[in-house]
Amino acid sequence: MVATGLFGLAGCTSTGDVAPDVAVVATEPVATSRTFDMRTADPDAVAAALREDGRVTLRGITFAFDSAELDPESTRAVGTIGRVMNDYGGLKLAVVGHTDAVGAFRYNTALSQRRAEAIVARLGADYEVNPTRLVAHGVGPVAPVASNDTEAGRAQNRRVELILIE
Repeated sequence: MVATGLFGLAGCTSTGDVAPDVAVVATEPVATSRTFDMRTADPDAVAAALREDGRVTLRGITFAFDSAELDPESTRAVGTIGRVMNDYGGLKLAVVGHTDAVGAFRYNTALSQRRAEAIVARLGADYEVNPTRLVAHGVGPVAPVASNDTEAGRAQNRRVELILIE
């Protein structure tokens, strides 16, 4: 499974193949990473965290309900990612989409993939980031950072992370 090696799906109950209708979801929240509100974040601080920790969690990127369409309020946040990519030309990143655990596993995984792809596409179109420097990857609900039993926890689980590849 490519995602396991590349992204280290900590907390998963299995890393092998599973039946198509079986969800492999973490039973406990995974380790946290530094979180940035990308609407106000300093691109230099984001780049430093990526280099030090290998990943960052982004806030300020939202989508229309049940859609991969970026909300207009996300423009500034995506712009900060664009600035990081343009200011630090050597970075290669995975844009990883996460969902909560409400709904079907396969659907959430596909939705998170489409959302990650939407961010990558916007970075290429609006900020001229070379697509060879980005990988879109959706993991759905497999790596929660909070409980899916409350709305507040589900909101935390619906997130985007940047993972340093190079």
